[in-house]
Amino acid sequence: MSEHGARAGFGAGHPLLAEVQRRLDDDIDLAALAERFGYSPFHFHRMFTKGVGETPKAHVARLRLEKALLLVAVTRATFLDIALAVGFENHETFTRAFKRQFGMTPRALRGNARNSRRRPSDSSEETYTLSRPRFVSLPSKHLLAMRRMGPYTEPLVPPYMDGDPYWNHLVAWAEGHGVGHSRLPYGFFPDMPGITPPEAMRADFCIEVECKVTGDPPCFYAPFAGGTFAMIEHRGPSSTLPQAYFALVDAILAASNRFVLNGCSPFQIHREVHPDADLGVSLTEVYFPVVRAGRETAPIGYT
Repeated sequence: MSEHGARAGFGAGHPLLAEVQRRLDDDIDLAALAERFGYSPFHFHRMFTKGVGETPKAHVARLRLEKALLLVAVTRATFLDIALAVGFENHETFTRAFKRQFGMTPRALRGNARNSRRRPSDSSEETYTLSRPRFVSLPSKHLLAMRRMGPYTEPLVPPYMDGDPYWNHLVAWAEGHGVGHSRLPYGFFPDMPGITPPEAMRADFCIEVECKVTGDPPCFYAPFAGGTFAMIEHRGPSSTLPQAYFALVDAILAASNRFVLNGCSPFQIHREVHPDADLGVSLTEVYFPVVRAGRETAPIGYT
């Protein structure tokens, strides 16, 4: 990317922001990272805060704590292991920050989660079918991504249909730069409804590309490390997709002696899309990254 490209605007899809989010588990040197992308520390802080809506420090702290909340709620990892996994130096600092953010300690939240393992009732009258959940291995991939900010309930134009501003743009970018690619559409959803502020919720829409690339904003490169995943197939309208997520989490919890969630982003692959009359035949695969029980903090998947 040219220096002009790096400075052209600091939106949600800026590659620096994507790299910050991929490195949440590390000791992030924001000043050094900003310099590598052509920003002075002052300019980086100002542009980041303006483009993202929170300071770099506050942004990193919030994302780390939201990842920790998921690990606290649905894994058996110790609180010290979780603290270290999301970048805290000790259990005490982590516990204080967690309580400030969520209003209770990790221990109290884990107890509440264990006492209320139930799915929201499905009040929808629309029909859908789910496959039997299973655990699969996926290879690493190179992905080209675009980001949408806002609540996951916002309507989304199906992939490659008229008015789709994401996958159509990604394919056009790959074709325009002579990059081999697949048209198979991916969607990553790293945030937690009810926890992440609606305006800060991220959705990354992706296609596979043949090699690592330097995208031009709003496109950015998103490496996918592969690993082990829990997977379920959903056939039906998009309004019933949450039921696939609930069923898949239930299946992971039922297999907790073998697999646990690892806190990385769940994602969807849209195998068949029928946006017109017959919505009931759309086929979507939903994946959650997992690790073998006892290895909860192993870094896999798209983060």
